[in-house]
Amino acid sequence: MENLAIGYPLWAILLCPTIGLVYALILYYQNRRNQSFGQTLVWALGIGRFLLVTGLCFLLLEPFLTYLDIEIEPPIVVVAVDESQSMVLGPDSAQVKADVRESLALLNRELGAEFELAVYGFGQEVRNQIDSSYADPVTDFSDLFSSLSGRYANRNLGAVVVISDGIYNRGRNPRYAVDQLATPVYTIGTGDTIPRRDLKIAEVAANRIAFLGNQFPIEATIRARKCEGENANYRLVGPSGTIEEGVLPINSDEFEATVRFLVNASEIGLQAYRVEVSGVSNEITNSNNAQTVFVDVIDSRQKIAIVAKAPHPDLAAIRNAIATNENYEVEIIFESDLKKGTESPDLWILHQVPNRNTSQDWIQTWASGKTPIWLFGGIDSDITNWARLGAGVRLSGGNGSWNDVGGLLLSGFNAFKVDTEIKSLLADAPPVKVPFGKWMTSGGTQVLLDQKVGQIETGDPLLTFSENTNHKTAVFIGEGIWRWRLFNFAMSENHQIFDGMVSGIVQYLSLKEDKRLFRVFGPSELMENEHVVFNAELYNDAYQPINDEEVELRIVDADGVEYPFNFSRTGSAYRLDAGVLPVGSYTYQGKVVKNGEVLTDGGKFAILPFALEGGNLTANHRLLFQVSERSGGTFYTSAGTSDLIANLKAESKLAPRSFSTERRSSVLDFKWIFFVLLGIMTLEWIARKWAGGY
Repeated sequence: MENLAIGYPLWAILLCPTIGLVYALILYYQNRRNQSFGQTLVWALGIGRFLLVTGLCFLLLEPFLTYLDIEIEPPIVVVAVDESQSMVLGPDSAQVKADVRESLALLNRELGAEFELAVYGFGQEVRNQIDSSYADPVTDFSDLFSSLSGRYANRNLGAVVVISDGIYNRGRNPRYAVDQLATPVYTIGTGDTIPRRDLKIAEVAANRIAFLGNQFPIEATIRARKCEGENANYRLVGPSGTIEEGVLPINSDEFEATVRFLVNASEIGLQAYRVEVSGVSNEITNSNNAQTVFVDVIDSRQKIAIVAKAPHPDLAAIRNAIATNENYEVEIIFESDLKKGTESPDLWILHQVPNRNTSQDWIQTWASGKTPIWLFGGIDSDITNWARLGAGVRLSGGNGSWNDVGGLLLSGFNAFKVDTEIKSLLADAPPVKVPFGKWMTSGGTQVLLDQKVGQIETGDPLLTFSENTNHKTAVFIGEGIWRWRLFNFAMSENHQIFDGMVSGIVQYLSLKEDKRLFRVFGPSELMENEHVVFNAELYNDAYQPINDEEVELRIVDADGVEYPFNFSRTGSAYRLDAGVLPVGSYTYQGKVVKNGEVLTDGGKFAILPFALEGGNLTANHRLLFQVSERSGGTFYTSAGTSDLIANLKAESKLAPRSFSTERRSSVLDFKWIFFVLLGIMTLEWIARKWAGGY
């Protein structure tokens, strides 16, 4: 139903015919005695001019029509097919594929004409079509339900049909995830629900990093079902062949055991270690009889030397906090044991050193060296020598007494990122002791922690950072930091906040400045379904980013096969998406020619297998039944697809739905009005000319 409306009051509408009448009278009143214009013609022309002017004035008021647009939407039925690997890893894979094809064909033929049918594939992601490859390494029902909920919001979604084996290994439990989809979910179960005979490597665990010359453990969990009386022959295979093998007698139908290997890290680089177990007769699948783990063997750790005047609880707290990062090797050296010619570490931590007994030769060594320094104050510290070490902080007015102070985290610190949880730790942490006096910082010194006495902020620094021409220097003015670590454990039963703060400081201080003109950044580990993405940066001699040159990248797998690529330019840098690569270890090297000089940079990465889909191959129809029951649908087997179709056709809720939308349309959009007004003008002009007027 249409209604005409304008945005002006009634008097504006009445004004339109008034203007039209006045205009017509003024124009044709002079012709009332004109013998060439008969009275009939005058009246006709006057009426025409009245209608023309009235219509134009009315159009100036911008009238519009309001009407209801009614749209009929047929009911939508979504069919989602599980295309994960577990669907076809069993011995009945051919039958499963045939059942899925038959169910899809039947649904399309019987429902396509009556309903709007939409077919999706899902596994690790939701796709708008199915490819029947069954290659997805994971199954995520919650992603499916979430995606459909978003795609069909405010649509006439009547039913969702899911064809699956009910095995999931990512996301929320489907039984509860289905709640976000306010639509009945009908499930068609595939696969075998009877547990089958299977021997597998369920899990492999190893450290991601090992150090050359050390030993590191690899642990594997072996599980067997319905294999009692058999032997599990296992072995660990490394880059050079078999490292260790053994036999486990399987003494129950539900068997699980963990085997531990101790491996020598004898080769530098990313090493692949494969744990295998021999198959048994009539096993459901052999695809889960092996798993691979990658370990990066590096040639050295960063060395941290803690030089102390004497034993102190702070030393253990600092050492234990740093040791949580396996990239660091920490050594405590008492000042009396320092020897001339000692190899410089990557970071010096000086606890109550220098003091009155410290050798001037060592002070000069630390002051002139390029190794960063972290100073810890204490009762024996010689603060006057801190300036020589680049401390950037000095004490004025000290009288030899000490204050008990707490730490206050400052918000303006930007040298590196600090976990804000340290603020809550310091709020109630026990105090540390600092020398009494006025503490002042020099230009360029950044303060991370200020001192506070009780709840009073003193404005004096507690933990500072500075950098001179030789090295970076951090200063913790007080002693007793060990109390903070103990308090962290008392508060949360771990040392995570304290250790994170110390590790962040050590990482900032020991980080070597990178002045390379060409850099390539790549991943270290990826799962087998992830894209391998690289970024590169090129700088001119003024260290400004440029991307004028072509940059190449070569990826080489463990067998020596090369994959050549070229980077694309993005802004002032470079980017490359190498796509999805097979499971394995890889090295890469980027190359660019700048001003005739060849610059290279590279690294290594590993593509890890999911190994999830082979972990459980027993179809879970009970879960599918629970999903359907909770959502108001029904569970069927593949043989019951016809029954499902009959029930969907008989479902009264699966009916077309009408949507009405109020729309507005300007009268100016109707072109016929223009032609009517033009016709009136044309007829008037012709009549006047015909009658001898002007």
